[in-house]
Amino acid sequence: MKSVGRIWLPATVFVALLLVLLKQQELVDQFLANANFLTRNLFTYGVQIGVWLSAAFLLNRILAVFFWDGFIGRISKRPVPRLPKDITGIILFVLAGLAITSTVFDQDISKMLAASGIIGVVIGLALRTVILDLFMGLAIHVERPYKIGDWVMIHQNRVETHIIAEIIEVNWR
Repeated sequence: MKSVGRIWLPATVFVALLLVLLKQQELVDQFLANANFLTRNLFTYGVQIGVWLSAAFLLNRILAVFFWDGFIGRISKRPVPRLPKDITGIILFVLAGLAITSTVFDQDISKMLAASGIIGVVIGLALRTVILDLFMGLAIHVERPYKIGDWVMIHQNRVETHIIAEIIEVNWR
């Protein structure tokens, strides 16, 4: 029941905007009969943008409740950190923005996708070590080879440089 409580708001907003989108012309004729061209376009674009953004919001909440907190949370037997949820949300809202650009404003997004791919490669190469550390931290967090209270020894080439430490915290970094 807690899951439904977390989903009802985005689902209601999405359904309401979808119904407005389906009855758009009737609503424009009925409520905005004397409105000028700008107001009509503002209303029309606003509803279409609202449908895309509310769909992304609803999908993000469904993924957070059922996939991250439900499925992954049960597998790992602990709360899922915010990082994967936030990355999922960013990806969904970027896709919603591309869909808005493509469908609402009738713009070609292929150039934006190509440019973002090139920018992504450049950023990926520049942040390679940070991204590697992030995924290694994720792997340690998921696999749990260590737990708090374990003792580890980090080897160097010489015996004098061995480091022995107790694990007091496990996080993504």
